[in-house]
Amino acid sequence: MRAWGFGAGASAEPATPSRELLAQLRGDVGYEKVELPPVAPALRKSTPGLQIDLDGIRARLAVDRIAAHLEALGIRDYLVELGGEVRARVRTPRGDDGGSPSKHRRPAHGRPMP
Repeated sequence: MRAWGFGAGASAEPATPSRELLAQLRGDVGYEKVELPPVAPALRKSTPGLQIDLDGIRARLAVDRIAAHLEALGIRDYLVELGGEVRARVRTPRGDDGGSPSKHRRPAHGRPMP
């Protein structure tokens, strides 16, 4: 992530890394280089250069918890966005959920429906 200009310690300007740098870094990439020992909680890296970025998991967990809290409060329509992670729940103008998770809804930016 850092080579592309993202994540902790990255430069302020995202950039495309050289082929040489990418080839060098490939040896430290891959989920198979992380071991889950039987004694939890623990992770073991098989290569010292491996880094694990959990930012996406943290944002997704936060969005899920906020959505659950809104639903527990009885809020039926919401749009939660944190760092690119989005969760939405809306009813159609008929008052139902549309009947299909594949139906698309557009948030009304600037002029929400009453």
